[in-house]
Amino acid sequence: MLPRWLDRFVKSLLILAPSLLIGILIFKNGVDTPVLDEWDGTAPLFEKMQDGTLGVADFFAQHNEHRIFFPRLIFFALGRLTQWDIRAELWIIWLLALVCLFSVQQMARRSVGAPRRPLRTPHPDLLPVGEGTALPAKVGEKQLLSQSLPLGETRAIPPVRLGPEVRADLQHSPKTFWLMFAASILLFSPLGVANFLWGFQVGFLLPLACVTTCIWTAASVRYPFNFLLAIILCTICTFSIASGFTGWLLIIPVLLLANAPSPSSRKWWTIWGSLFSLELLLYFWDYEQPPNHPPVWWFLAHPITAVEYVLLFFGGPFSYGTNLPPNSVGLGTGTLLLLMFLIAGFYIWRQRSNRSLVGEALPWLTLAMVTVTSAVLMMIGRAGFGPGQARASRYVPFAAMLPIALVALIPLVYRHWSGSASTRARFVAKGLLTASLAVLIFCTCSGFVAGLPFWPMNWQQRGYGKALVSFINVVPETDLLARSVFPNPARVKEAANALNRIGYLRPPLFRSNQIRSQTGFGSDSLGNVAKGTNGDAAFGAFQFNEEASGSIAADGWAFLPDERRPADAVLITIDNAAARGKPEICAIAQVGDPHQLARLRAVWDSSALPSIWNCRFPRARLPQGQHYYLEAWAFNVETLQAYRLQGSALFLW
Repeated sequence: MLPRWLDRFVKSLLILAPSLLIGILIFKNGVDTPVLDEWDGTAPLFEKMQDGTLGVADFFAQHNEHRIFFPRLIFFALGRLTQWDIRAELWIIWLLALVCLFSVQQMARRSVGAPRRPLRTPHPDLLPVGEGTALPAKVGEKQLLSQSLPLGETRAIPPVRLGPEVRADLQHSPKTFWLMFAASILLFSPLGVANFLWGFQVGFLLPLACVTTCIWTAASVRYPFNFLLAIILCTICTFSIASGFTGWLLIIPVLLLANAPSPSSRKWWTIWGSLFSLELLLYFWDYEQPPNHPPVWWFLAHPITAVEYVLLFFGGPFSYGTNLPPNSVGLGTGTLLLLMFLIAGFYIWRQRSNRSLVGEALPWLTLAMVTVTSAVLMMIGRAGFGPGQARASRYVPFAAMLPIALVALIPLVYRHWSGSASTRARFVAKGLLTASLAVLIFCTCSGFVAGLPFWPMNWQQRGYGKALVSFINVVPETDLLARSVFPNPARVKEAANALNRIGYLRPPLFRSNQIRSQTGFGSDSLGNVAKGTNGDAAFGAFQFNEEASGSIAADGWAFLPDERRPADAVLITIDNAAARGKPEICAIAQVGDPHQLARLRAVWDSSALPSIWNCRFPRARLPQGQHYYLEAWAFNVETLQAYRLQGSALFLW
């Protein structure tokens, strides 16, 4: 048996291992370039800052169906500190996920495996010295540990704060360890790549961190500070994400159970209701239905799709990594989780007169309802995109709250139920629980591993998007920008030029589409051009084919041997046959296939990423009335160097 200190160290290391892995992946795969909603949700703040027109209304402005006031404050503050280095936002997301894990740990310390429950009469030795209690004068120790008091009588007991030794025992108990280990794996699953590598997802993780913090502080912080803290946290939730207002409703049962009715508490409830109503009014003031979104009531005409969407939201984290159809796996695991939650909730409702059971289960029920309410609201707003959209990577942290809560709820309900159940019933229940647990563990492990290759793939895709943006003024690849950067290329071009003027875009935008060998990079006479070298087989190869349809097809492979990784992009150039030596970029090809899953080895070895490329562009894009050659170059977007690929240049006339 391990020494106690070593046992605690090993358990703590195992709990923190998934978060450390995600931290390493963020460090390795984070790319400093805006993407998707950052172009119209964050970039306008810096554009208006440059123009001197930035105001509070710009932070409060609606983005899709959200009011992202507090995330925008974080974006703007970090942007000013780092000249909008997107990677700083990625670390904020990582820290917010740690806050969620810490909140789960705080709830676990107060319930799972705890020898004394918050709503039961505590032992006098655990009460603060010198403070009176509502305990009878003579009560045996056995009765003290099991007696349940009415809510009002219980509130006469001063708050119990566990001492260091008790807290340590709870923190390292086996039940708490398995709960925390499961929570860490689910919260820091590699499947959440879209959250951890997209700075805009601060708007998702911030309200999740706030609502999970609110659950345990509402019951543990002294009155009335628990009310005040809950109001602050719920306000942040409301103005961070569309579903944030549900935090006000979810926390009500926890506050009711934690505070006895009194004239003072009624005042706080009045403040609570008034602020909630006011914030709802502010939220929907001048609210507009987001363009390109399905109608709000679309789900009523498509109930089956709506139900599938909700179930896939629940089962999304378990639907990856198997050879089975992912939607079928998601529906199956989502249905299983929903049934387990309904059984646990129904049993606790039947036993609602047992204040001890309700007090222990309520935080976990609230945590599970975070997933349920998020799923329902997402379904209302986005079910029209198809049920498969519910499996999106960015929803994984919200979906993870349900299985995390069930890891605590199911053993609690089973322990309470098994005391009065028959041997046969307990045997059947254990068999069903074991089978369900085996399925969920298998799906969790397979999904954890299956999510890893998405990280280098995301890094490769962002590098290509960064190359497209850097040439946006001289090689406007409109269709590719719409697919790889943001659906509105005109918005990208406007924002990129504004950010470039204030030094918030790296690399700076190119002012020339020529490739020349030179030592003075950024010379005013030449503009911002890439360095060039002669063709070398180490950097790759290319071939061109002219098609009868009037298009030119190109393919090959491109590699950066010094960095042992594929090129960020391939630059297609034309060179005048009469005066060679001044190739001009006419197209930018993507290296790798974003729809082809990378090998697992690519997680630690970038050379395993696909280095093949292909593209097709119309010949009408090329100049008329002259002879020229087509060539291809491997481009490194970080060093701004281009290397000519080996191959036979296509001569056109």
